[in-house]
Amino acid sequence: MKRITLLMLLLMPSGARAQQTDDVPTVPHPVVQSAPVEASNDPLISAESEVAIAAAAEQALLPRYRPVAASPGGWFGDVGFYVLRPQWSGGNPAFATSTSTTLVTTGNPIVEDQSVTWEQTDFDHGASFAPLVSLGYAGRNGLGVRARWWTLEASDSVGGSGPTGVLVESLPETVTASYLVPSLLGTTSVLGSISELLNLTGAVLDVEGSFRSRLDLDVIDAEAIWDTTLGRSSLLISAGVRYAHIGQSFDGDLGLTGTNSAATATLRSQHTFNGAGPTVSLQAHRTIGQTNLSVYGLSRGSLLYGESRQRATTTVEGSFPWDTIPIVYALDSSTSLNSNSLRPVMELELGTNWTRSLGTFDLFAESGLVGMAWFSTGNAANSEALVGSGFRTVGSDSTQHHLGLIGLRFSTGVRF
Repeated sequence: MKRITLLMLLLMPSGARAQQTDDVPTVPHPVVQSAPVEASNDPLISAESEVAIAAAAEQALLPRYRPVAASPGGWFGDVGFYVLRPQWSGGNPAFATSTSTTLVTTGNPIVEDQSVTWEQTDFDHGASFAPLVSLGYAGRNGLGVRARWWTLEASDSVGGSGPTGVLVESLPETVTASYLVPSLLGTTSVLGSISELLNLTGAVLDVEGSFRSRLDLDVIDAEAIWDTTLGRSSLLISAGVRYAHIGQSFDGDLGLTGTNSAATATLRSQHTFNGAGPTVSLQAHRTIGQTNLSVYGLSRGSLLYGESRQRATTTVEGSFPWDTIPIVYALDSSTSLNSNSLRPVMELELGTNWTRSLGTFDLFAESGLVGMAWFSTGNAANSEALVGSGFRTVGSDSTQHHLGLIGLRFSTGVRF
């Protein structure tokens, strides 16, 4: 009988059962604490599922790190600086001195033996401070945008003196000295006629000069970015547009002194390049063990097209005696040159990164070794090296020298 009653209750609709049990006092069920889930030996769980579970557990133990934005995406930015030392592939000449010795051996035939020694003085720019700033945003899928800006200012000054003219003129030996300066688009040729005028008395002309060089560099990058993680590694790819301004100047002041004669000369040259073009970069990070440290490498290439402008001026003022009457003179030579050019830029960087998660944002710091090559930028005077025995118009004007920047980068920032 009891079995029949139980069977009827089971077959009864749910509403009826609820009405049937309304008068039955409710007994609370005890709360059971769930135990940690352990690896199951159930044959129904596939081997692929176990591998996926193990991989997810291992990923959860890794430090949270993305190259630009804290997961699942957001704003990021950093401030820092470069410490860069400029170097030029063909040197950065300021002036040079040359001594030519000609030895004549009498006989039949007469033999002349000539030897030339010269010494060039270059500008030596030391390491310079270059601030940088970047700001960007990345979404959950790693896609985003970024803007970067950095600027560099470097300068140097040198000086030196030397004679020019015939030091010794007596057989069998003749010694001639020269004081060499860059061509500056040919404007320094006016110093030749001045040298001849001051040497009319046959005396040696003494030259003393001071020279200054300056380098200015401004760079702006606007890029689209995409970053992704690959286990302990991460990859950041960017592509966009770069704008760059490069300015270099050469200033010289000369004092020329002869017998009862003197002259001063000012040499000024400035050339600039303003260009823009595509830029792409690839940056990879690799975390070190279970730490917040990682190593990274970065490579970037840019191709800039723009206008180059150069203007050079040489001015000379002085006086020399002529039949006991001093003659005052002033000479001025100036010229300019404009052209369009294509200039590649290459960058490499290797360094370390430290990242710490602090609740809703990540704090990070980076430092690395940096090398850059700016092709066809020219040097301060935009001239070739000063080689030869002439005084003034020495060296051909050229922009084929390349600028190298070598140094360090330090930055710190946050990701939200």
